[in-house]
Amino acid sequence: MEKILIIERNILNTECCSFLKQKGYDVTKIDFSDAPTFNQRSFINKYLNIFLRVIFRYKNYLYKAERKFNKKQRSKLVTQFCKKNTTKFDKVIVVRPDYLNQKSILHLAKISYEMAGYFWDSIAEGEALEVSKSAHLFKNLFIYDKIDLERYSFLNLKFITNFYYPIEQDLPKSEPKKLYYLGNITVERRDFILEKIISKISEKEQYEWNILFNNFPVRDYELLSNEYIQYIAKSKDYIYHLEEMMRAYVVFDINPSYNNGLSFRFFEALYYETKIITTNKNVLEYDFYNTNNIFVYNNDTTSEEINAFLKLPFMKMNDSLIEKYRVDNWVKKLFS
Repeated sequence: MEKILIIERNILNTECCSFLKQKGYDVTKIDFSDAPTFNQRSFINKYLNIFLRVIFRYKNYLYKAERKFNKKQRSKLVTQFCKKNTTKFDKVIVVRPDYLNQKSILHLAKISYEMAGYFWDSIAEGEALEVSKSAHLFKNLFIYDKIDLERYSFLNLKFITNFYYPIEQDLPKSEPKKLYYLGNITVERRDFILEKIISKISEKEQYEWNILFNNFPVRDYELLSNEYIQYIAKSKDYIYHLEEMMRAYVVFDINPSYNNGLSFRFFEALYYETKIITTNKNVLEYDFYNTNNIFVYNNDTTSEEINAFLKLPFMKMNDSLIEKYRVDNWVKKLFS
């Protein structure tokens, strides 16, 4: 049984690790969420933020201070684990190597036979050069956004998609049919975009709606007053999301302007047989794209087009295509 160490936050959770164990891996995990987090509300941080904004008109103190603090704490967590560890791992997977400093990655290299890194989001601003200093320690570095392959060509990145993993729960599709979304508001105001999409859906009363936007920490956003959209002040865990994906008839996917990779929703929907309405036109290039299952929305989309899509039945893909994107096969590709 191969010994594998995973370093990441929230995606490869307990259920995912349990599934990998079923597939023959002896899994150990370091979770970034176990590290202390930055306190924006502390007296010193609030004071410095106000002082720098008023005196120097510097508005990025909290963002940069939080990033620096979190990186230091995550690196400390990893370094402490490595120093206490007495065994060597066959494989080490670092999700978001830009969250760690060079010293902690060097410690990981010493306790592994081979190591792979994965960026499931864009590389943090200003961190690419730092990543390049330890890139030689990885067998492979992967990213899910093809544009970043060119943007960071000096890192010799390779492309890989996101993935899905099965969970033990087996829940039926909701009746009436459920339309679902869970995500962040963001400065691009994804809630505004989704409101426009919702406005084009006819006979709304025939659906069950679960449209959730995270509003934490509380921002100075003007929130919508829309009966189909809810703002929540406490995060839902990932298993809640997967259970809702399992129950949903349609999930919405609002793609951020700064990347082109496919979110986890596409691969979860493929497995759980859930239709998608997305703003990400890049899905047209993928082998699982099917007009029954995936609708690409843009500003010219008509109400007739969306409602026609909602009436189409989900078309199940063949098993070999679905399994291609399962997490155990994803792990194999990281080290191929």
